[in-house]
Amino acid sequence: MANITKPKSRQPIPKKAVKVFDGVIFSVYQWDQILYDGTTARFEKLTRDDTVSVFPITSDKKIVLTKQEQPGIEAFISEAGGAIEKDEDILACAYREMVEETGYETENFDFWFSTQPSSKINSGMYCFFGRNASKTRETNPDGGERIEVFEVSFEEFIDVCADPLFRNTEVAMRVLRAARKSDELKHLKRLFLEGN
Repeated sequence: MANITKPKSRQPIPKKAVKVFDGVIFSVYQWDQILYDGTTARFEKLTRDDTVSVFPITSDKKIVLTKQEQPGIEAFISEAGGAIEKDEDILACAYREMVEETGYETENFDFWFSTQPSSKINSGMYCFFGRNASKTRETNPDGGERIEVFEVSFEEFIDVCADPLFRNTEVAMRVLRAARKSDELKHLKRLFLEGN
């Protein structure tokens, strides 16, 4: 697999920025920015750990998804994923999150894309496919997660991406944009079900 590098932010934190808050998940940086009219305004940006997303794909070409509940937020549909732990390899995190949240395993991963979804949060997201995944164990979610695992066809996945409960808007946008053009949709289906 090619070397995976952190995606660039659309609004990098300048060297002059000062960390003003260090929380459990987020840290906050602030800096003074000269505006186009010559005045100055205070800008700020959050940082958080990078995350992975992984779509296990079974040998019979089903896409594995989760329905999740977490305290304080509405239930949602998602792929497996979570934060990369300190000094954890990106692929090791993808494997760990997939096994914990779905109970599916594979050693065969394909990198799909990486991005920083928000210009106001410095956090990379790395998205993978887990090829020929098979159910080998029960899920082992964190104490703050309730997870139900289900499989869908590629065509059903397109409908899931249009569902307001589907959490990953970056993936949804890629899929729904491709769905507007038959040649792009064929390419995306091949990418999901067969690989690069």
